[in-house]
Amino acid sequence: MKHPFGVGGAKYRTGAQKNEYVDTVAYGIYKKEIFEKVGLFDKRLIRNQDIEFNIRLKDAGYKIMLVPQARAYYFARDTFKGLWQNNFSNGFWVTHSRKYVKKAYKLRHLIPLFFVIYLLILAVTLSIPVIPTFFKLLGLVSLSLYLAMVTIFSASVSTKHNDNSIFFYTLTSFLILHISYGTGSLVGLVKKA
Repeated sequence: MKHPFGVGGAKYRTGAQKNEYVDTVAYGIYKKEIFEKVGLFDKRLIRNQDIEFNIRLKDAGYKIMLVPQARAYYFARDTFKGLWQNNFSNGFWVTHSRKYVKKAYKLRHLIPLFFVIYLLILAVTLSIPVIPTFFKLLGLVSLSLYLAMVTIFSASVSTKHNDNSIFFYTLTSFLILHISYGTGSLVGLVKKA
């Protein structure tokens, strides 16, 4: 949950060395007049309220500053099943939120969705005999590159913590993060439609 390969460019998760402006923060602190100008968190959203609120905040001309000295403690799910369920729900509400609000996410929030769609297209492509081998190999090369990145980043986390036993857990967690979030986003789109 702190590695850029797992969570993308969310600086509040990956860390910052100094105060800097960002597109969103979790557990933000806002002055009362902010809510009077841009409105409250949208209660219709089960998840994604902070992202949607921060988009409205920035659209109104405000900036969001990440202050690394501020502390908030987040405890990630401690089972693969819990990690799947949490990230599926996060992905679902990113896209399903569009049912209620105009702007609910940034392009970066859709990358896992594109990945899951790619996996589905690849599965169909591999199962149809008339599709040329070149296209099948092209799809497999892309998947191989992704799996190589998962392996490399899992090894780097394992090395950083000087603990080879966490390699498998990190690798599995990356896969779960990406696929569950993307699957949730796909289901959110379908249910929104």
